[in-house]
Formats: sequence, structure tokens, C-alpha cells
Amino acid sequence: MADAPKKILLLSDPALGQLNVHLATAHALLNLYPSLQVHVAAHPSAANVVSRLSQRALETCPPAREPVHFHALENAQSQEEAYLLIPGAEVARHLGRNTWRNFLVADKLLNLINPWTKEKFLEAHDDIERVITEVRPDVIAVDPMFAPALTAARNSGIKWHLLMPLSMKDVYIGPDALWRIPLSGTGWPYPLPWYLVPLNILNSLALHLALARGAAWKEKRVFFREKTGKEATLFYIEPVQEGIPGWKALVPSLPEYEYPLRKLDYLIPCGPILQPVRDLKAQDAELDGWLAEGPTVYISLGSHRVMDEEWAVEMARALRLVFDEADSKAEDESEKEGKSEVGKLRVLWKLRKTGNQFLSAGRGDVDYDTGKGSTVYEILAKEIDSGRVRIVNWLDADPISVLASGHVVCAVHHGGANSSIEAIAPSAHSFGVPHVILAGWADCYDWAARIQYLGIGRWGNRKANPDWTTRELGKELIAVVCGPEAAGMKEKARALADRIQKHPPGREVAARTLMEGV
Repeated sequence: MADAPKKILLLSDPALGQLNVHLATAHALLNLYPSLQVHVAAHPSAANVVSRLSQRALETCPPAREPVHFHALENAQSQEEAYLLIPGAEVARHLGRNTWRNFLVADKLLNLINPWTKEKFLEAHDDIERVITEVRPDVIAVDPMFAPALTAARNSGIKWHLLMPLSMKDVYIGPDALWRIPLSGTGWPYPLPWYLVPLNILNSLALHLALARGAAWKEKRVFFREKTGKEATLFYIEPVQEGIPGWKALVPSLPEYEYPLRKLDYLIPCGPILQPVRDLKAQDAELDGWLAEGPTVYISLGSHRVMDEEWAVEMARALRLVFDEADSKAEDESEKEGKSEVGKLRVLWKLRKTGNQFLSAGRGDVDYDTGKGSTVYEILAKEIDSGRVRIVNWLDADPISVLASGHVVCAVHHGGANSSIEAIAPSAHSFGVPHVILAGWADCYDWAARIQYLGIGRWGNRKANPDWTTRELGKELIAVVCGPEAAGMKEKARALADRIQKHPPGREVAARTLMEGV
């Protein structure tokens, strides 16, 4: 009788910024381990994207391979659903904002890290525990922000690891963290200036005190213990603090784009954990042809960040400044050299008008028009009518395929880890894309500071965050696209991508690490 197949269970929130590292790792697992059963458990809304990943992976694998087994967690709220039930959503504007006020709202920030009510936390945990019992996996990989899953995995008695879209810094615990490493979510620069060291220490201590003694979290722990007889794990830092042996934190980082950190046994820098890039022409030949007509600014603020009309107008006005500067520079270059690429500049703007108001500072509840007669159209009418600006609410092609086309000269995004790494990572036709980051919360501020530290982009709303303004954003866009420093940023982005390319694919490193000893 043949041995029973080994099984792995991936537990994730359905938000693509978190789910994507699990999907990419699942792809590698299917390729590297023919007899392995790969199971994914998530909110029902993730079913279609998991199915598409499974189909793509099977197309490149021998026929005998099994598809990914998806388990819908019907009773597990997504983080986005839980966020909307938190009273006082205005605190989201302070989440990670570069201000002395952070330590005053540390207890509220913890509710954003773990937004489930005690009852919903227990419901989600029980649903996940049910799946673990049914699947009986040999190893579990957990999204660190999916606390009910983290709790279920820790209490299961099964080997488990964190598979995270965050950076090494976000799970780094060391004596030098207080005075040398900017606290996650502050957006403070590295090296940490001497005058910010006291605030860094104060914010760190306030966060840890809230974690240990916060009333809401204490109530949640007591409730969970009374109902299950087990302990709840409410924050992914807890296993680090408790020194639990055997587990690892797999992160999509490399020393090449991290701050200098001491090597720690539990931290595994895998490199970019991304799905294989599909050729854009095969997905959308018309879009591929349009991009090929000139250097492109690609604007996409991720699955959480929405843009109301006020923000869209500020963006359009900032783009107006960029077009005017690019056209002026093109005229000068044409007179000197007889040709200019910057004069062909175009913009692909993926505009999400409505959605999660909580992480968009309460905005995103009203739809609006960007066609003829609208303020956005009037600002960019010449470019829209000539086809140099496209405003769309959806792309059929994978976002990373757009970045990998070789035609994008600037990626404007919200600063999530996944979006940042997609722009950093090398591909067949692109070796790194400079960024402009419009940060609005938590680690987005850190990535905005990081890309400036690396010299591969600019923070587009450092002063106005979580909003942005025409003047500040326009200035930073011009700097990245056609300013005196643009060529230097492009070269640094290429050099970084070249160094990354010397490492094995991050998804394969993650897959092999998860399967060690299984």
C-alpha cells in the first residue's frame, strides 16, 4: 500500500496583499513536491483567486498533480469586515503616522492589528480548528495578521510557521531595536536620528505595555480561555517574545533591501515571494501595445486604499504638473538631440473609487465620474483625448505583468509590502521600477521611508499623509519621472534588481523551508 501523501495547510486572510505570498508559495509547492497535497483555508471571497492560481500551476506541472484544495471559512470574518465594526475609525488616520501622538493611542492601534471582537475571534478560531482537524496537515503556514488562525495553529500541536508579506524589521526583536531600528509603523528614517531615539523607545514601550495590559486584549484572552481552556495568540510578535522553539518567520525580504539587522535563527529571508510573471501580451495584447508607445507612470493603490473625488482631483493636478514638466523637457531635448522619450509619457491609472472607508480615512462611500464634464477630465483633457492617460477601475492583466512589461518608469502605490516588492523585483523585461509611495497606515510608512533610504523612489505624501496634495505629490512625481535625480533612481533600481536576481526565487525558498523535516 502506498504511503499517505504529505499535506500542508496555508491559512490566510483574503486580502491580496496578504494572500499573495501564500498563493505564490502554493505554486512552488505544487511544482517542487509532486505527491504533496496543498490545502488553503480562507474567507469564501478567496475561492476564485485560489482556483485561478491552482489552474495556472497545474498548466506548468505534470498531469498527475492534484489541484489546490480550498476550504471556505464561512464563520471567519476577514480583517476588512472586522475593521468596519471598530468604533472610532478616525484613529486609523494615526496608524503609523509620523507623530509624537502614536504612543497615546497604542491601545487603539492594537485593536487595528487584531480587530475581531472576542465573540468573532472565537467563531473564526473554531472554524479554522475544524479545518485543521479535517485536513490533518503535516505542517501549517499562517498569515501573521490572521490572529484566529495563528491561535489555532499554535494550539494544534502541529508544526507551524509564519508566512508573511511583511519585512524582517516588522518581526525583528533585538536589544538594538529600541535605539537603532525605527519602530514599525512610524516611517522614521534609517539611520535613526539621535533626536528620535527617545520617541522610538517611548513608542516601543507603550506598544508593548498595551500588548501586555490593554483592557480590550485582556478581555479577549480571558474570554477565549474560559470558552476553550486554551490560550489565545493575539499578535504575531508573541511567539518571538516567548521564545517558542522550532517555528520560523518566512519573509519576502533580502539583506539587499532591508535595514542592517542582526541574523536571528527564526527569521528566514526568502526574497520576493511572487507568483511567476505571465507575459502581458498573452493576457492583454491591446494594453501591451499601448504601453509600448511610451514610458508609463502606473498608478495603483492596492486592494485596501480607495480614492474619493477630492483625492482624485489632487492626483490629476499633480499629473498635470508632471505632463507640463515632461513636455517642456521634451522640447528642450528635441532642440538639442532631435528626439525625446519623455515627451511620450503616458499614465495608466487604476482608480478604485469606493471600498474600505476605514483604511482610507473615512473616504470611499460616494461614486463619482471622471469622464467629460468632470473636474478630473478638465484637468487632463488633452492627455485623455489623445490617449496618453487611461483611467480604469479594473485590469484583466496581473498588476505585476504591467510592471514587468519594461515600459513602466514609475510605480505609484500605497506602500504595502507586496506592492513595493513587486516593483523592486526583477523580471524578464524589467529590472526594478522606481516608486512614488502614497502611504496611509502602518508598514506603508516604513516602505515609503525605505525606498528613499535605498534611493529608488520618493515618499509622495510625507507631509500630507494620509492625504496627498498637488504640490507635494507633483514635486515627487517630477523628481522620479523627469527630474535631475530620475536617472540615478532608475539606475539604483536596476542595480538592486540585478542583485536580487542572483538569489533563487523567493517562493521556492519559502516552499523548501516549510517542507524541511516533513
